[in-house]
Amino acid sequence: MQVVVADTGPLNYLMLVDAIDLLPKLFDRIIIPVAVYDELTDAGTPAVVRAWIAQMPSWLEITANPDRSSDNAATAVLDEGECATIALAGAIGADLILMDDRDGVADARAKGFAVTGTLGVLDLAAQRGLSISRRPSRGLRRQASIIVRASSMLCLRNGRRRRNKSAAEGRNRGDAADGSKEDASSVSWQPRRRRRRRLVARP
Repeated sequence: MQVVVADTGPLNYLMLVDAIDLLPKLFDRIIIPVAVYDELTDAGTPAVVRAWIAQMPSWLEITANPDRSSDNAATAVLDEGECATIALAGAIGADLILMDDRDGVADARAKGFAVTGTLGVLDLAAQRGLSISRRPSRGLRRQASIIVRASSMLCLRNGRRRRNKSAAEGRNRGDAADGSKEDASSVSWQPRRRRRRRLVARP
């Protein structure tokens, strides 16, 4: 029995390209933590995805977020859904993690997990000869590829913003500690130089 734990990204993208029903055909159990469920029901999630999770299919299992007290520093850059997905996979001994986020994938693989994403699911379905949908599979793959690339770019941009913000906060704290703000009393006073008047001899 192959057990997988899914992060928000692949569920979201597979739903958008009308390929979500591939999951129960490929895997025996698909489990998500509560943190992923919360992200799927968030107001910022596409309406079609929220409608799908509101009438959750019987093959999708939800379980409580596992204890993350032993998380290492690497998970600091991950969101709640990614952290809970990786922690849950470890807690239940999952065979596979479904995840698209680059930082999350790197962290999961560093901990020894097998990971695949949206495109990996589509590839596996094609290898097994499964029908993806009424739309041509090439079109689906192109759509999924665009979505995943856009997501990766957004993750990279958000990561840079978080790092820049942290660096700026660190500089501000350093400036405050060093007393780098200059006050009026620290400015040396210099006397004003008088201009010499040129004397012109009268005829």
